[in-house]
Amino acid sequence: MRARPLRFLVIDDEPRAAITGEMLRDLGHAVVIESRGATGLARAHELRPDVVLLEIPLPDISGFELARRLREAYGGSVVLIATTAWAVRGDRERAREAGFDFYVAKPTSPHRLQMLVDEAGSSASALPN
Repeated sequence: MRARPLRFLVIDDEPRAAITGEMLRDLGHAVVIESRGATGLARAHELRPDVVLLEIPLPDISGFELARRLREAYGGSVVLIATTAWAVRGDRERAREAGFDFYVAKPTSPHRLQMLVDEAGSSASALPN
């Protein structure tokens, strides 16, 4: 684990997001959960998270569009992890194009998330070209 706790923003409208948040808190990280893209974007501007876990299908905005906005605003200073339970053909490529560092199926363990964050810190682009 990194030397300092990380600030996670989870943008996901599924109830399991709370479970992921609790597990990340148990690892010592700060976690904020938002269920809508617009409120998630506003919270990102307030919090300046280290990591954003972002569900692809959200009720008000596409996770791809939200990733583009976050990447535009924060460049490489934030790790963007696409999470989805409903992988659709072509989503991995769309995720890379939108600026995500990783694309993972849910549920994902907090330890796996920590490994992804650590890996992102050591590579410029984690999603394959």
